[in-house]
Amino acid sequence: MNFLFLLHKLLVFQPFSLNGKTKIVHESINAFILSPKQFNDKNNKIREHVIETIINDNIPTKYYDNPEWLSLRNKISQFVTQLGSTHNDNEPAEKVECIRKGGRKFNYDFVIKYHYRNKSPRLCKVEFKYGADEIEDAPQFVSPMRPSQYLTNSYEEYYFDKYLPLLSSVSGFSIPPKYEYLKQIHTDKPECVGLYQNLYYRGCKDSSQYTGEPKAIQFYQNAKVNAKKSIETFIEQTDILDKKLSDYLVCSQHDKNYMLYNGGKIVLQTANPDDYTIDKVEKQPEKCRWVATSFSGKRINILLRWKNGNGIAFPAFQIQ
Repeated sequence: MNFLFLLHKLLVFQPFSLNGKTKIVHESINAFILSPKQFNDKNNKIREHVIETIINDNIPTKYYDNPEWLSLRNKISQFVTQLGSTHNDNEPAEKVECIRKGGRKFNYDFVIKYHYRNKSPRLCKVEFKYGADEIEDAPQFVSPMRPSQYLTNSYEEYYFDKYLPLLSSVSGFSIPPKYEYLKQIHTDKPECVGLYQNLYYRGCKDSSQYTGEPKAIQFYQNAKVNAKKSIETFIEQTDILDKKLSDYLVCSQHDKNYMLYNGGKIVLQTANPDDYTIDKVEKQPEKCRWVATSFSGKRINILLRWKNGNGIAFPAFQIQ
């Protein structure tokens, strides 16, 4: 009986994928159960793909024999209906379509498209946040690139002048031309510091490129220490351009809706512009951040970080 049951399950719940994306299996529902942080990126891709596929009605009907799958579908359907009514759609949509976005190009995860018989489609931007009941509970709501455009000084130039020479002396690598560095540093893999990046990941235990070479480990440790020190000293002498950053934050949240998932519940919230308009800022260099207070009294943490290796590539803000 056990063998026949397993065989039936394998036949009924065969993995499938749409457009070459992450495969969905019957157990994909487990991604909506709280899991260790190290699996969050992987699970979040699964969650987003599941949400998209449910809205587009592409999940095999048999999956909904499972009460957890059925419950998730019902809650997502309620969210989609509520979102449509929030935008004052008196005429019911004939069809609802979900289009995945996300990535660094977009600051939202989906576009939910409502199709109508007698008027143009309505597009709603949606940001999915797992483990949050409120927008402010979400770990990060936006990550602006080229952070120095919102600062009174250039961090990229500061790091190049003061700290890249330290990495050069540890590694023995030459320092690239400054104009090339400033042109390329806002990419995942800047060619001008390719040797630095390769050595960094060979010394990072969490990297698949880790080799355990003493030189690489020393370089990695130096890069981490110097990156933190550079950010601390830079913040001490640099202010936020309040108006410019506020304009970006308000624009990034304009017309954006949040799908907040926590403990099996899905909540719809929309952003308040006053939550993202900066009133005052204090410096916390020891925590590598500025802390802003918005007009509505909300706290905004503005962290300066490196996305692809400490002191190596892609400086950006992480705003919480």
